[in-house]
Amino acid sequence: MPLPSPLPDSPSRWEGWRDYNSENPYERLCLDFEANPSDEQIEDNCRQLLVWWQKKLPLKNQPSNPVTQMLRNGIDDAPKFLAEARNILLNSEARGKADDRIRARLKESASAEFNKFLAFALSDGVLKPEDENNLYHLGSAAGLEKEEMRLMVESELTRRDASRYVAPPPQVAAPGAQSPTTSAAALNASFSPIEGATSPPASLQVPLPPIRKVNSRG
Repeated sequence: MPLPSPLPDSPSRWEGWRDYNSENPYERLCLDFEANPSDEQIEDNCRQLLVWWQKKLPLKNQPSNPVTQMLRNGIDDAPKFLAEARNILLNSEARGKADDRIRARLKESASAEFNKFLAFALSDGVLKPEDENNLYHLGSAAGLEKEEMRLMVESELTRRDASRYVAPPPQVAAPGAQSPTTSAAALNASFSPIEGATSPPASLQVPLPPIRKVNSRG
C-alpha cells in the first residue's frame, strides 16, 4: 500500500501501518516491489513512518485508549521492523535475496490461480482450444512462462484422465447420392411449363359434355 501524503495521524484513516511486521520489506515501508524504489525513496518512507510511530509513544501510558488498543505491540515493535526493512533494501545483496523470495511467492500464487482456472476449464473432462488459449493469456499476464503452463496443463490432463477437444470430421456424401437441394430442383424442373405455351397440347384436350337445358316450371 503506497504511503499517503500527507500521512494521516489517525490509524483508522489508513491501513498501511498494519504492515510494519510484514515478511515483505517493501510492504513494511509502504513501497511497491514492482516499482523498484530508489534508495532515496526507501530512506524517505522509513523516516516518515518512524516519525509517525514515534508520535504514538505517549499512548503507552493510556492502555484504555481505543487507539492504543488498535496499535497494540506496534508502538514498541514497529521502529525495529522498519529499520530492519530499510537495512535490507539498502544492501544490494540482501535486497537481491529478498527480491528472489518475493518473486518465488508471486510465482507460487500465480501458479495456484492458474490451476484454479484450469480445474474449472476441465470440469467436463474436455479442454477446449479457446479455454486453453485463455489460460495461457491469464498465466502470461501473471508472470508465468508458456512452457511451465503447458507442463501444468499436461499434468492435469493426465491426472484427471481428461483430453483436449477434437472437432468431428466433416460429413462426406456417398458417391451418386443427391443432396436434398438438388433433388428438389430436379423435381421442380420436371413440372416447368413449356416456354411459350398458352394451352395444353391438342392430344391432351378432352371435350366437355354438352350442357343440358332444364325447363323451369311455372
